[in-house]
Amino acid sequence: WTWANLTNSATGLKLTFNRGSGSNPPTIYVDRFGFRVTSTADQNRDGYVYWSDATTTLKTGPATGGEIQLLMPSLSASVSDIANDYVNGFVYLGAGSSISKVDANGISSASFTAGGSITGLDVDPQGGYVYWVEGGNSIRRATLNFSSPTSSLVSGVTNVTALTIDPLGGRLY
Repeated sequence: WTWANLTNSATGLKLTFNRGSGSNPPTIYVDRFGFRVTSTADQNRDGYVYWSDATTTLKTGPATGGEIQLLMPSLSASVSDIANDYVNGFVYLGAGSSISKVDANGISSASFTAGGSITGLDVDPQGGYVYWVEGGNSIRRATLNFSSPTSSLVSGVTNVTALTIDPLGGRLY
């Protein structure tokens, strides 16, 4: 690999490397504070899997195997759930009592702080809502940019640890 260019942007420095032959070069971002180095994939995330392990990180990689990429290396809490907005190209993740809307490069474009721990999360991109379980006893929803959150969408629930949306059937499980 050879160094090709260095540009300054609002999010930090962008380094692009070119390889003599073969696949696309990697792009590496270093945030303006020097704390974050992220190797990113192409903008098109079709066929990618997102996950978190026992650490406070968000990772991705091709579903067919290949290079693992660290999208968010230092979240404020362990990730409790992840939901993929395949229509708009975002991933929503619950960590502690917050939900973040993250783009393909691991950059958060919106976030929401809930009143309790997030224990379940799903997104209905065509319906335009993100749903979550808060504190195990409240199911809530908001628009995809977290405006107009409900106080409680479903009442009388306890010890809820997960949920999923069936957008075609119009059901919440």
